[in-house]
Amino acid sequence: MGRSARAFGLLGAFLLLGPAGCGPAEQRDVTGVVRDGRTGEALSDAVVRGSRGVETRSDDTGRFTLPLPVGSDRVVRAAQAQRCPGETRVDVTRDGAADVTVHLFPRVELEEEFLQVGFDQEVRIEATLRCDPEAVLRWSQATGPELAPERFVVEDGGRLVRLRTLPLADLVALEDRLVVVSLSRAQRAEYRLAMETELGHGLEQRTVRVTAAGTTAGVFQVPTGADMYLDGGSFESHGWELLSKPEQSSAELIDADTRTPHFRPDRFGQYMVRHVPRGLDINIQAGPYDEVPRDCGREGCHRPEDRGWQATAHARTLRRGLSGELGEDFDERCWSCHANGVDPGVGNGSLLQVARRLQWSQPEPAGDLWEQAPRAVRRFGSVWCSACHGPGRILPPPFHWEYGAKYRASVCARCHDAVDDPDAPHDSWQQREWRAAPMATPVISAAEGEPALRRRCASCHSAQGFVAFTRRGEHIVPDAGSVEVVTCQACHDPHDGTRPRALRAYEDVDDVAGVPARGLGTGAVCVLCHRTGIAREGMDSAAPHAPQGDVLLGRGSHVIHGRMIGAHSQLANTCVACHMARPGADDPFLGRAGGHTFSVRDLATVRPRAVVSPTACASCHGIDVPPQAIGGIRDWNGDGRADNVGEEFDRSLTAALQELRQRITFARVHDECETPTLARDWVERDALLVLTDGQGRLLGDCDGDGAIGRREHVVGVEQISREVRAMIWDVSMLDKDGSRGRHNPAFAFTILREVLRALR
Repeated sequence: MGRSARAFGLLGAFLLLGPAGCGPAEQRDVTGVVRDGRTGEALSDAVVRGSRGVETRSDDTGRFTLPLPVGSDRVVRAAQAQRCPGETRVDVTRDGAADVTVHLFPRVELEEEFLQVGFDQEVRIEATLRCDPEAVLRWSQATGPELAPERFVVEDGGRLVRLRTLPLADLVALEDRLVVVSLSRAQRAEYRLAMETELGHGLEQRTVRVTAAGTTAGVFQVPTGADMYLDGGSFESHGWELLSKPEQSSAELIDADTRTPHFRPDRFGQYMVRHVPRGLDINIQAGPYDEVPRDCGREGCHRPEDRGWQATAHARTLRRGLSGELGEDFDERCWSCHANGVDPGVGNGSLLQVARRLQWSQPEPAGDLWEQAPRAVRRFGSVWCSACHGPGRILPPPFHWEYGAKYRASVCARCHDAVDDPDAPHDSWQQREWRAAPMATPVISAAEGEPALRRRCASCHSAQGFVAFTRRGEHIVPDAGSVEVVTCQACHDPHDGTRPRALRAYEDVDDVAGVPARGLGTGAVCVLCHRTGIAREGMDSAAPHAPQGDVLLGRGSHVIHGRMIGAHSQLANTCVACHMARPGADDPFLGRAGGHTFSVRDLATVRPRAVVSPTACASCHGIDVPPQAIGGIRDWNGDGRADNVGEEFDRSLTAALQELRQRITFARVHDECETPTLARDWVERDALLVLTDGQGRLLGDCDGDGAIGRREHVVGVEQISREVRAMIWDVSMLDKDGSRGRHNPAFAFTILREVLRALR
């Protein structure tokens, strides 16, 4: 055979071999999608490879197109960081190939949310390592109430974590009476666990969230889908029954033989629960937020309250946030406090569920975003009535005692108690500060019972009484089953945004020592109670109870005439300017002074040497002058010795007290007991100035039990001469004021000098 024939034969053979030989193989485009193997979610930006190194990436919908040679059993491989590589096989014909799916599974598989697991309950977090079997998982607690080692146990190289949530009583102060347990964001016990491990692609980090319960306001109108807990109070025994529930409800009472049972309402309607030992029925009205009629403000339906609410921040903040007025950082995290009922992980019909149902996510804030949002989003886009009063029906009259729950601080704590909360874009210290303040604690009088349950006293010692007094000038006796201390609702009116901070009083108080007080700013709401003449009005032995407003304004003295206006009374917002100056984020005084602690002193220290927060004075006196040195070292009281205001005041007060005790002793006043006791001193008791012996025992306490019984009669300072009684009043006023002269130094030292001059 010749050379040309041989060449032709080789070329022909090459051409005949075609794709099976060395030439380019025939290819077809194969389409497909990359998905998460657990959830089915489409995965974008995954690297997809075929034969001979050809690769592409999945788009935003997880889809890809990849050229593959025609033939059977072709391999499509996909990879993405934090997921194990995956592959699938496909037959490629000249007509193409069927759509393919490549599943990628996480390198570490674990459940990332455990919601409403309960209190003092164990949660098992199990991790599966798919393609790195030798890896060790390291766990730590990132946020939430600190867990003891026995409540946070890591086993098997981190593949198993056993977490036991804290008991309810460790997080919430249970009450003496029957209530719905309130849970703020801090009290619901949410634990964030951080996991990290070294895997093939590098360091991988994950977060697991365990939540004991959802937030609850502590009212009797509650959302469906959220666990609600009851507190039987300090009764000697407990037992509960769920007497009735709506049709088709599967709710069951859990831990019915304990003090704090719980159940989860799941249908709109009434749930009647009985505390068996008391024989007391509790009416719980439940419903989803998105089924509450938005009819407040219609004719005959709380129109004045709705009109006033329209001007509050509760009504306007979400609208302003979506419109861009609050900055670009306003996002869906803000919904949990600025929209109706939002509690991530709880199916309660809140704005969050409404938006998801409509497939609406908040875009970047913009001027017309509010108007463009769906109508249902705008309907729930505020903190309106059901956010505070609850989404259940209005309670029927036989259960009127339950109404008082709306005055609980917990109604506000659902939002205003968020510190270091990963779901909150900023800290809200108000509730944490308030719980440290004296206003959060009932005032107990051994002689006549709780002041919050007595007419006139309740006007300053209870939220219900203060609201009735400021709104209608009425002195009421609140219901013992639902009376509240001086909570948020006492000072702030959620239905009226016309005054700064929705305060119930601003600028003026009608009567301080018999004269109107003007220009007090936001401090007016403080002076409404912190003034003399409210308690025991008209009684000769009435004490200068809560006299801070009088001292600040230089009024109410029985020893000197006229007024001596102090510099502090000229401050904008008076009381609030100093007592609510909140320390900075890095200041150790934060949460212990200023803000809603209402204290210039560090509440973690003890009187009489309590430390003053520098922030209280810094706005006027600067940060370079220690609070105790403000005003200078000088002879304030005229005794020839120079010292700071507090020390000078203490010396003068001690001297005045000693002189007055001598005058009381000389008066030879005694009680009418079988063995009479002579008066040598006095004390304020239950807003009265009453006489005592040298050991502090009340005159008239014949049996010495520390109380004045039915047949015993307390002896007041009305038995002392009018001149001495006037000095006792003034010295008591300065002592009770508690500022050691700082509220109004000129007024305080003038009184003390005059008292000492008259007695010596």
